[in-house]
Amino acid sequence: MKMWQRYFYKQYIGSILFVLFSFYALYIIVDAMSHLDQVIAYPSLSTWTSYYLANFFKRLDILLPFALLVATIRTLYSFNIRGELVALLTCGISKQKLFTPLLVTACFFSGFLFINYEWILPGAVATVDHFETTKWHKSRSDSAATPKEIMLKDGSKLVFSEYNREKNQFSDLFWILSSNKLYYIKRLDLSHPIPVGYFVEYIARSPNGMLEKIASYESFEFKKLAFDPTLLKEALLPPSASPLSKLVKQFSLYFNSSSTKSAEIKANLFHKGFFPLLCLLAAIAPAPFCFSCRRSIPILLIYLLALAALFLLNLILHTAFVMAKFQALSAYTAILIPWLCITTFMVKNYRKLATD
Repeated sequence: MKMWQRYFYKQYIGSILFVLFSFYALYIIVDAMSHLDQVIAYPSLSTWTSYYLANFFKRLDILLPFALLVATIRTLYSFNIRGELVALLTCGISKQKLFTPLLVTACFFSGFLFINYEWILPGAVATVDHFETTKWHKSRSDSAATPKEIMLKDGSKLVFSEYNREKNQFSDLFWILSSNKLYYIKRLDLSHPIPVGYFVEYIARSPNGMLEKIASYESFEFKKLAFDPTLLKEALLPPSASPLSKLVKQFSLYFNSSSTKSAEIKANLFHKGFFPLLCLLAAIAPAPFCFSCRRSIPILLIYLLALAALFLLNLILHTAFVMAKFQALSAYTAILIPWLCITTFMVKNYRKLATD
């Protein structure tokens, strides 16, 4: 690696980390002041450190693109003001080569977002939720009231209202074998080698096309209920906190499903799969405006327009995610089309930078 490249990486990565942790430090101050009574009630430094560290990784996908954007403008502008940019170009180094450290660094942080989604975020979300539930007593009643579903490998589906982790039991569960056959189970106990249901009703479609109760059981052993404990753990984890590999596995199970759970899985998979590309866009987009070898660069205007554009883009992507999640549009249409436009813009911007 050449000397100018080491210098470029040092300045750029230093700016990214400075901006990133400055943004988050400001967030911590504002958040701690808004929860000052909880801070006084729980003065343990280790508790709050673990909470805000987990919260950092939970919000990293929003913080990192903004940090890259500001660091790109800050680094290139400082090079321009000190005459270093002119000196490098005079030495025969093309703008494309100068841009390479920006692109490599952006790719590195994009990859780190994928790592965060896969291995760090699930634990961080669990830590934050546990802290807010136990310390702040935040209610989860809205999510608890929503029926949950698990798609099994044989194509059948479980729909239930509640799962007790300590007792390993479901409450108010429907095992839907097909459109013609299903079981209603008041309580399903999975602690036995063979799942045992209590107060079970078998419902089937009659010749006249109506669903009717065929049989009732006070207790019933479900020998054909092929239930994977690992699948249960993955299904109970909300898609927003699931690793990418688990979302891909669930996507294959729910591929032909049009349920709410299926839409949520597809929306989260596509959103997490494409969102790290925003780091590349944050590095590429402002570069052509900052490579101008002039001392009178309207830096404040560049900062304002770039931050406003990135904020608007985040809003558009979040809106697309919500529309896909609640099935206003399919995940393919709502999420892939905006990213197709973004990718086209990134390619054109890079070509413009390379040919100037």
